Amino acid sequence: MGDGKELKILLPDPEKSGPGSWIADHQREAMGYDGGQGDRMIAENIRNNVDYVKNRISRLDRAELALYDLPVIGRLVITEKIAFITPYSNRRHGADSPCVMVVSGHPLYELADRLFVKFQQASRVP
Repeated sequence: MGDGKELKILLPDPEKSGPGSWIADHQREAMGYDGGQGDRMIAENIRNNVDYVKNRISRLDRAELALYDLPVIGRLVITEKIAFITPYSNRRHGADSPCVMVVSGHPLYELADRLFVKFQQASRVP
């Protein structure tokens, strides 16, 4: 991952979605609370999101996308001043999950930032 980028986006790696994967685990959870979910839908949705993000940032020198193979258990949005942390439940959609906002210097901000850095280190550029 390059340095000096202003926008860093990490998404689950849809190519790591086979049996036993974190995405397959998340898919099983989703099928428990959403009867419309089908086999491999989450991986396909992630692929679509990856394509969309790649298209959106293709002309931005300051942006980068990377893919990780780690648990799909939440969403992090981090700026230099604020972190938004959305823990995903195994019983409802992420859109229905609470979002916590913490400011830089707060222990949860530091945790979110550290998690993002560790996920970034374990990711690959598509």
